[in-house]
Amino acid sequence: MDETTLVSSVDLVAQAQKHINFLRNLHINGIALSKPSHESFRRYTDLWLPFVKKYSINSETPHELIPPPDIAWLWHCHRLAPYRYAKYVEKRFFSTNDDQVNGESSDNKKSIKILDASPPFTFQKKIKKFSSFSESTHDKICKLTIELYHEL
Repeated sequence: MDETTLVSSVDLVAQAQKHINFLRNLHINGIALSKPSHESFRRYTDLWLPFVKKYSINSETPHELIPPPDIAWLWHCHRLAPYRYAKYVEKRFFSTNDDQVNGESSDNKKSIKILDASPPFTFQKKIKKFSSFSESTHDKICKLTIELYHEL
């Protein structure tokens, strides 16, 4: 009997631990304990997603971006339904009238990029516990995210 070995390019155990830490941090900060506000939804749809598109898709040098906690939670929940999320992103940011006629998007590969959070499982936070990566890296990316946002 032949055994088939699957090789993954991702350390699933490490990623699972980062995911658990992300959820734990959201809980500790009270983000996941209450219903998101209308303002959080507005900031997510009207500000964050266009911001990610501008600085990680349309930028010559893509940036790693870290969302505020309420936006990180909404983004995470939105991506739990990947097919619907992909359709939403493609329709909102990448479809044109020609694409709708042909039934496919010319920017399909670009829309895939916006689906992934980079770096994953993190948000702008004040506590240092359960970080996905070093404190200095986290602080550096947070500062860059805030600077880019203020340039809008």
